[in-house]
Amino acid sequence: TLVALMLSSQTKDAMVGKAMRQLQAYENGGLTAESVNGMADEVLKKLIFGVGFHNNKTIYLKKAAATCVETYSGDIPPNSEAMCQLSGVGPKMAHIVNSIAWNQVEGIGVDTHMHRIFNNLKWVKSKNPEQTRVQLEDWLPKEYWDKINLLWVGFGQETQQQKEKSLKKALACSSPREALKLMKRGCNLDVVAESKKFGLHEEVKEAMKGGGKGEEEDGSDDGSCRVL
Repeated sequence: TLVALMLSSQTKDAMVGKAMRQLQAYENGGLTAESVNGMADEVLKKLIFGVGFHNNKTIYLKKAAATCVETYSGDIPPNSEAMCQLSGVGPKMAHIVNSIAWNQVEGIGVDTHMHRIFNNLKWVKSKNPEQTRVQLEDWLPKEYWDKINLLWVGFGQETQQQKEKSLKKALACSSPREALKLMKRGCNLDVVAESKKFGLHEEVKEAMKGGGKGEEEDGSDDGSCRVL
């Protein structure tokens, strides 16, 4: 989990998956702190080739693996604070790993996409993901902290990469108008223009009825999004 997150920045999921499978299949020990620590840099670089900034990530992985071997007997650090001391690991990664690996929720993992979406929705007013995390943790009940990353990263990815599928989901849900507004405001998706591409314009037009003047055509209004 830790390695996958370290590889994930500026990299598509499919490429991260490919690199992870190659690491796991490494003939001299698979994917462990000990095996990564013992790899030659060029070997590790070849195994993760294709991920963004693979040269830098090779350095981070080697340093992190050494720390895990020397300080944690080959395991990962037991909490988010200690994980942030690993080379190449920040609060977002640390909180996600801590939740998945140790089943401990100490904070919210916020990436740049979540940061942008939550500012668009006016749930926060922040300048960077770390400010977004602090503001979210101030008002979002802790019972949702371990769910929000998976939910919103998935929402953002699907809305941008699978627009037809997302529009159909919105139209089929219990509150289609609110769902379309969420996609428009949160992800800056032009629901009207996109609906025309996929032959869904009439359905979207009908769903948007009942809003303020002009909302039927452009999906805009002057209120903040209330969907959570």
